[in-house]
Amino acid sequence: MKTARLVAALAFSASVFSSAAQARQAKAAPQATPSADHHDRQPQDIFRVKPLSGNVYALYGRGGNVGFFVGPEAVLVVDSEFKDIAPGIVAEIKKISDRPIKFLLNTHHHGDHVGGNKVFRQFAMIVAHDNVRKRMLSSPADILRDYPARLETAKKAGNEQMAKFLADQIEWAKKVKVEEIAAPIMTFDSELRVHMGDETIQICTCHRRTPTVTASSISRRRKSSTWETISSTR
Repeated sequence: MKTARLVAALAFSASVFSSAAQARQAKAAPQATPSADHHDRQPQDIFRVKPLSGNVYALYGRGGNVGFFVGPEAVLVVDSEFKDIAPGIVAEIKKISDRPIKFLLNTHHHGDHVGGNKVFRQFAMIVAHDNVRKRMLSSPADILRDYPARLETAKKAGNEQMAKFLADQIEWAKKVKVEEIAAPIMTFDSELRVHMGDETIQICTCHRRTPTVTASSISRRRKSSTWETISSTR
């Protein structure tokens, strides 16, 4: 039961971190992997780390910003930016603490938030809302369906940068295998799930009595939510 509660608390933290990014989701185009123009600088040249309150830090690199919390036993990281700079993100965190990085929270499915997942999944549990996983796994099919028309529009408008980006994305979607996408292993909505290959294990479910979450209601919600362990299903 203690393990289930710990996992539940972690997932609830992810929902708080993800609210701002999810609000931008409708306006932004899906980006499953970084395009070539993101590789213009070396990983070690682009980072800036800013201490916030407590043991929380903001890490500015390229694309969406990264946050991380240094706990008493491990480090929790929020978002992984791009694959090519993810090793640099890890190196910057190691300058602050030698504690192991055990958790990565994805706030969004775009490439500047999840592109470094392949690096982090070697040592960290990746956690996100259920929709982040679904959109990451569906991104190749979505790109092949939607991007050819957008590519033609960009070409007609003379937008070479956008045309190159869309063309790169189409080529990526043609080659990638869904099982190669480093999607979150643990996901949540009203339930917590662990995804192990083709198997999905439901860990626990939450009966919510508080309909919305605000800064002032978080402490009340912790008291009013009941988490129950349930059996695993496929």
